[in-house]
Amino acid sequence: MSIVKSNTIPRSGGIYIAVPLRFLSTSPFLIDDGTPRIVPLSPTLCLAHTGIGADGRILSDIAIKLVLDYRYVYGEDIGVQDLLAGLSSKMQEMTMKAGSRPYGCSLLICCLGEGGRNAMYRVEPSGTVVLLSSSWDEVSNGNDIETNIQSSERQRSVSLMGNWEGFKQKRQQIQQQLERQVIETEEEILTLLVDAAKQTFKDDLDDVNLSKKTPVLFASFSRERGLEIQRITS
Repeated sequence: MSIVKSNTIPRSGGIYIAVPLRFLSTSPFLIDDGTPRIVPLSPTLCLAHTGIGADGRILSDIAIKLVLDYRYVYGEDIGVQDLLAGLSSKMQEMTMKAGSRPYGCSLLICCLGEGGRNAMYRVEPSGTVVLLSSSWDEVSNGNDIETNIQSSERQRSVSLMGNWEGFKQKRQQIQQQLERQVIETEEEILTLLVDAAKQTFKDDLDDVNLSKKTPVLFASFSRERGLEIQRITS
């Protein structure tokens, strides 16, 4: 198992994500599903997706193009609202074309704000944008597999993404644990989030013990170190 070196949570706050790689649970010979699930866009923005991998790759490329075009035209990094507007428009466009289907995935947009004022947004296949959580007003809303903790000096908020319909009671328990648990280091965040992500596998596997071997991506996103991603395989 890969473990990060012991360190404290950045004072300015950070965003932490755990993504269970569900496709890999079917074969020990697969080491990756070929899809970058978490993509850096700028020093303060990153994107994660859940759902159909091919659609997620397309939307990741669209997001990167929006960022590059904005930088080329205006000479500065794109703001989160402009990025959300661009992605929302592209996703809604597919719902209005004859003979086309909507994108089969949702997007998480992670935004690092000044003074630890971080936020996460979900862009749905319809193009609807939802504020999932923010470290300044403790908004928390989500029914979707990735889990997220935003940490500043005194505030923390948690969002769950993916299909949690079969885990409604468990989802509430996991969210309460993540919100109330005393956390001092990123090692503790890693342990909590990876454990929460692996719980989504248990009902999918005939042997519960196999859930211990399911791979999980753990990502930390902060101003001090940028985006760092680990693949936990134990």
